[in-house]
Amino acid sequence: GGGGCRVHVFEERIHQYANLCRNLAHWQLADCVTPVCAGIWSGTGLYTTSHEGSSGTLYFADTKAVSECKGTVVTNAHQAYRLDDYLAKQHFTPTLIECGRPGFASHIIAGAEQTIKSLKPKLILVDSPWNDWLALVKQWVPQYKVYYTEAGRKNAAAFLLTL
Repeated sequence: GGGGCRVHVFEERIHQYANLCRNLAHWQLADCVTPVCAGIWSGTGLYTTSHEGSSGTLYFADTKAVSECKGTVVTNAHQAYRLDDYLAKQHFTPTLIECGRPGFASHIIAGAEQTIKSLKPKLILVDSPWNDWLALVKQWVPQYKVYYTEAGRKNAAAFLLTL
């Protein structure tokens, strides 16, 4: 069991989602982890990314609504939710929001504005040191303390925001 811990895990890649579900069953964590076959972006609906492989430290995702792309250009698409919309339908209050894929933090922040303002969860996000979301989050919650580490990288860093 999870000792009272409840986790919602979003995985937009179907093969990774299948592996996640298998591992949850194998590790007997199905009672405390809710897997969701989708991503969390700033919009709702189907999204496509410019790259389907490993995120790596130099990869910054380019996400677009599928409806904005020519059909011949779309090679993959993922279900996506705004975090605020997802949480409005769940009996779940997050204390931590985490994303380790560089380039997605600004999308997640844009879709979690109400959650961040009202619940003030801890945030652990990997993104570029020159990101555009940190100042916005500090406007919403000036009390956040920001911890930052490049961990030997120059183009991506880990940010921890906590009260």
